[in-house]
Amino acid sequence: MTQVDISAAARRDLARQPLTALGLWGLPLVLAMTTNWLTLPTAGVASVWAAALTWMGIGCFINARRCHRLHCAIAAPVLLTGAGLAGAVAAGVFAAWPQALGVVVNVTLVAVAISFAPEFFWGRYGRG
Repeated sequence: MTQVDISAAARRDLARQPLTALGLWGLPLVLAMTTNWLTLPTAGVASVWAAALTWMGIGCFINARRCHRLHCAIAAPVLLTGAGLAGAVAAGVFAAWPQALGVVVNVTLVAVAISFAPEFFWGRYGRG
């Protein structure tokens, strides 16, 4: 990719716009994390996490389409898969496994954090 292409991609990157990044990724994460201090049933907490992970996953999907950000291209399906699994916890699919929601959320968030690593090797923006 040429320098001009990288600059154009960077301008379209929603993660580089502080208020947009806060709204797409920070706010849903904070809202979901606040469920730790509320006395909600597991289904309620799982529903909040499912909504937050969906929100963040859609944000990554949109950003990956806009600027071809490598992290977002990887993180979008990870977040949406985590959202689906959190939804399954909310629906009672994993009722016999009390730690299911914690495992789903933690594995999802760790996988999203790890999805930044390829940018160190292949660059922040893909070819599209």
